[in-house]
Amino acid sequence: MTRDMGRGRPGFTLVELLVVMAIIAVLVGLTAAGVMKFMGAGTEAATKHEINQLATSITGAFRGAYPEARFMPSRIVLHETLAYYAVANGNPVFTPQPAGVTATDLIRSRQFLSRMFGRRLGVPDPTRDFTTYSGVTKDLAPDPANPAVQRPLCVDWNNDGPAQAANVSSYETSPAKGALLSGEQCLVFFLGGATTKSPNACLGFSQNPRNPMEGSGSGLNPQISGQTRVGPFFDFNSRRLVAGTNGYFAYIDAFNVRQDPINAAIGPKPYVYLADRGTGDYAVPTDSGMGVDPYLISAAPVRFVNPNGFQIISAGPDGIFGKSGLWNPQQGTADRQGADDLSNFSKGRLGAPQD
Repeated sequence: MTRDMGRGRPGFTLVELLVVMAIIAVLVGLTAAGVMKFMGAGTEAATKHEINQLATSITGAFRGAYPEARFMPSRIVLHETLAYYAVANGNPVFTPQPAGVTATDLIRSRQFLSRMFGRRLGVPDPTRDFTTYSGVTKDLAPDPANPAVQRPLCVDWNNDGPAQAANVSSYETSPAKGALLSGEQCLVFFLGGATTKSPNACLGFSQNPRNPMEGSGSGLNPQISGQTRVGPFFDFNSRRLVAGTNGYFAYIDAFNVRQDPINAAIGPKPYVYLADRGTGDYAVPTDSGMGVDPYLISAAPVRFVNPNGFQIISAGPDGIFGKSGLWNPQQGTADRQGADDLSNFSKGRLGAPQD
């Protein structure tokens, strides 16, 4: 029997190759979708866990370290020159103030800082003389070398050097180094304490009642070897700390870049932090820099979720915060944009029933 050497092994036809390629493409697509879904579920679980950790840090470590503070605010004014909190006849003594700051903000902020850190807050700034300004009667200290000269008491809150303006006359025409912190920034400031940049890091607070930021830099905050510090109360991921235009940090949630319903890229969003003011109600309009209002259990009468507490909210996988409104454990929220948001008062997504 002879072998037919002219006939080779049969190969795939073009149609068969196309069918095989189509099957492979479908399998790859299914696998990729499964992997992405699995990764998304993992990120969502990590975000929910982180929210719970933040909440526990507030109610546990922070309140344990500063029981006199009673609550952690979601709106505060931080002036580096403490005299800049002065209010007379219902108006700030010093102007201009940071945008949006009222006399009530100044009074409440100064009272809270005194409760938290003590009434001896502030160290004298030897570079400035407030002797001749009759509008300031508090937060001054005599110069040790010349008691007739009054030096303003200062705290370098954001660790960027002493406040500016050599005297009152120049101080009246330029803003103090002051900032109005949103709820997102309050979350990092009070749980993280003093911060440094390049690299970003949270260092906690000094035990020095006059200067809680001591030991975090130079100038008014010199480095002190072996200093015992209070906090930080939460282990912030430095890569997710983002400074605002006022120099204070917010904390981006565990979702990085999301897609909205029409697949347009949306950048990362910070955790929103909203706190009850100690009176059973929340501030409306909101303390949030993201424009997120606190959630309600009922609108008439007005009853907030977590009265006498706080709300921490993530924008969820789609990166879009809801419009708040009503929420209850049995039905969730009816707001479609907020349906995938996560919080400290829900077991899962805000749009899903919790039972």
